[in-house]
Amino acid sequence: MVVFASKSHEAEHNRIGLLMLRSLHLIRCGRLSSHLSLHSNSHGARLFASQSASPSDREEELKRARTWIKDFNADTLPKSLYDVSFSRSSGPGGQNVNKVNSKATMKVDLATLLQHVPSVLEASIRASQYCTTRSETVVISSDDSRKQGDNARHCEAKLYDMIVEAGKRAVPGETSDAQRRRVQNL
Repeated sequence: MVVFASKSHEAEHNRIGLLMLRSLHLIRCGRLSSHLSLHSNSHGARLFASQSASPSDREEELKRARTWIKDFNADTLPKSLYDVSFSRSSGPGGQNVNKVNSKATMKVDLATLLQHVPSVLEASIRASQYCTTRSETVVISSDDSRKQGDNARHCEAKLYDMIVEAGKRAVPGETSDAQRRRVQNL
């Protein structure tokens, strides 16, 4: 029996186990290369990265991802990509929280979302706090405002921010010519 120092350690252990089981399943199904290595990102989450792609293919893919991220804005993703539902909020607010369905919950099918973003971002999006591994869904909620419309817009903004953050984690900055020359001169 394993004893964990805290609930967060236990949750992280369980999440890593689920990721590994899912990866093994994908390898067995032939949908994932068996030449994988386990990496850690800056947040400590473990990500799988294929090493079978050639460096020039990888660089070209990163270049396309950088261009996509540069052009990405809140209107890039179609509204039909997600469903927004409303429910009663919790917390302070007097009678309003008991009467009005103002809390917005956005659900995005992960497979559908991944069709609209560069493949380089997939691992970072899957490691996001909003991604649920069992249902393969991104779930974002907001109850910051007393108005449904405002909360729905907050959910859209959180989705946009999640994708931008995934891009920052997954796509390294471009190497400048001066930096390349410095490395070559070493």
